[in-house]
Amino acid sequence: MYELLLQWGIDSLTKLVSTKRNQDSAILLEAVKAKNALVVERFRYAREACQAIAELSMTVDAELEVFRSKAPDTDGSLQATKKFMGALKTEFHPSHYRRLKKLRSQFETTNDLLSAYSVVMSDLLHFSTMEKVAIEKKIRSAGNLSRTYRGLWTIYSEILTSLVRLTSNDLRFWLIDSPYIEQAEALAKEDFHQAMTFLLADSWSGKSFRLSLETKEGLKSFWKSIK
Repeated sequence: MYELLLQWGIDSLTKLVSTKRNQDSAILLEAVKAKNALVVERFRYAREACQAIAELSMTVDAELEVFRSKAPDTDGSLQATKKFMGALKTEFHPSHYRRLKKLRSQFETTNDLLSAYSVVMSDLLHFSTMEKVAIEKKIRSAGNLSRTYRGLWTIYSEILTSLVRLTSNDLRFWLIDSPYIEQAEALAKEDFHQAMTFLLADSWSGKSFRLSLETKEGLKSFWKSIK
């Protein structure tokens, strides 16, 4: 979609330049071509990074079952729950979380929104979040603990997928000249708090968390804050 839309803009500008035949217009055309090429490349990075994180989430899902088959089971007691959580925290989580941090860094070469959200929302996958959800919701069984852990990975992956989709429908996120990282970070923090509220609700299995920008009002308010 990006390639077609940006090419249409270049073709239109090329026709204008050929009509006016002046050096300034020719320079402008080359500048637009260069910027469009960068946008297409940055969007490709975003799409590939998002796909890599989605694949990592699926890997976590599959390997978690293997971990569960070898990890100490829980009988509902606090001591057994702590033992299972300890194994999950030290034996399973670290390598996957390190992999996530490496993949997430790829969003730094995309746009400010994806950069900000990928950082702020990665706290969903910090093990302290898993511990907080488990404690506050009194989750004790190995099965429910595993489902909760898996769910955190799924939500993070879905958030990034939603952002790639959202920014693909609004070229301003890619073409704006002014940095908007501060506004993006502020909104990401607000959405993070909303995400935590969602996670601590009685039941979030089977439900979808929606970002502020996924509403017409939220998108309008965001761009107004930049102006």
